[in-house]
Amino acid sequence: MTLDSSLRAVANGVHDRDLQRWARAIREYGQPVYLTVLQHSDRDWSATSGVANGGIPQDVPSAWLHIRSVFRSAGADNVVWLWAPADPANDAGYTPPASAIDGVVVTMLEYPRQRWVDPDAALARVATAHPGKPLYMEVAAAGSPKKKAAWLDSVAAAAEQRSDVAALVYHEGGPAARPTARDLRIWSVASDRPSLEAVRRTWSSLASQKGGS
Repeated sequence: MTLDSSLRAVANGVHDRDLQRWARAIREYGQPVYLTVLQHSDRDWSATSGVANGGIPQDVPSAWLHIRSVFRSAGADNVVWLWAPADPANDAGYTPPASAIDGVVVTMLEYPRQRWVDPDAALARVATAHPGKPLYMEVAAAGSPKKKAAWLDSVAAAAEQRSDVAALVYHEGGPAARPTARDLRIWSVASDRPSLEAVRRTWSSLASQKGGS
């Protein structure tokens, strides 16, 4: 991370020209845009991290608020702002004000040979940390066909029983920045017949219940 890519640089307007350009493009698009910025800022996975290369998480809210103000000044009122830290259940020290967040992304990427998260418990923890906010689920898994299909069923069941889940998205291809052919295959929603059938069955049920989410 360089000085001009830091969160403080964002908050101080160093990148306003680019932000204004993007805001105008989104405004001209005219349709709702679900947008997350400073994604996973509580981990050292990206240049916008609040915990890498001397940064501090407390710089996140000011950068977030500045980006929103630039978009607002450009008239990009068609943006739904989604807060997407890696751990949205434990982000109280660096989350933007609740009034500046339109929804919260709950990411569940489950790896082979690891203990997989309970979707129902994960959603409950995030809902407690962000009361009243719509939740947007982003999920993916790589594992045995039986385990993956069962987990996808549990994901859908957790989403179905909550009124605050606004959308459920499968992250096709997995988390690797440069996925191999094997990565693409094992993380795919169509990695095996049981997983594909689970997705078709449960996503269809969700679409019927939630009106196409």
